[in-house]
Amino acid sequence: TDGPVWIVFDVSGDIELTAPLALRSRTTIDGRGHAIQIVGGGIRVLGVSDIVIHNLSITGTEQTSGPAILISQGSRHVWIDHVSFGICQGPHIKVTQRSTDISISLCKFSDQDQVMILGGAPNHYENSVMRATIYSNYFQGNGSAQPLVRHGLAHVFNNVYTGWRQYAIGSSSDAAVFSRRNIFVPVQSILALVLDPLGEDVLGRADSADERLDGGAVAEESGIGDAFNSDAYPHNTADANEDLRNRVIATAGWMQTELPTQGDQ
Repeated sequence: TDGPVWIVFDVSGDIELTAPLALRSRTTIDGRGHAIQIVGGGIRVLGVSDIVIHNLSITGTEQTSGPAILISQGSRHVWIDHVSFGICQGPHIKVTQRSTDISISLCKFSDQDQVMILGGAPNHYENSVMRATIYSNYFQGNGSAQPLVRHGLAHVFNNVYTGWRQYAIGSSSDAAVFSRRNIFVPVQSILALVLDPLGEDVLGRADSADERLDGGAVAEESGIGDAFNSDAYPHNTADANEDLRNRVIATAGWMQTELPTQGDQ
């Protein structure tokens, strides 16, 4: 069929992939109602649009490489929501090759080296078209790249970061990061937002305000208004207070919730 695909599950369990799962356009993977864990090959979003990945867990194995979710080849309109990511050999999420209009919300990222690469390599100039929104996610005990943005635009707000080892958010290769009302709780590193964290010569841009920077955490920025005009991207943000921290930690990632009936969707 050429129509939209909505994948739901009858039982809980692990789905072990020996190769990556490639999605076609207008596909929703909906894990509500059960505990679904994808193990191994990961998910590939390649040259497609209108993708939703909702309420499941993804983890790698020692035999698999590459990102848990790869969005590439000009994919558009992708929403990743309420996903719990375990340890993977590559980053949890990678967005490259002109892909854009990506939303990542209420996910939980834990114990990973590099979490999220937006924009590919420094010489991938075509990724300047990329737009991504990262909001209300819980980043716990990771190394870096939460996200690392190159060339494109990223709106990062109302996320909670705890115990990162190198840096939390990175802006490089003329990327623009608009960072608002995030909560940073350092344990090892105090680098909350860094311009050019990998020494790639071309600085990124960043506009940071109204953050909660605990424990001496530091957010670098290139100047107010230097990232991009957020008025073009309507949004509502909560204050970076204890209520936000508690809510994000309690609700990010896979949740035990019922699949709605046909009439309630």
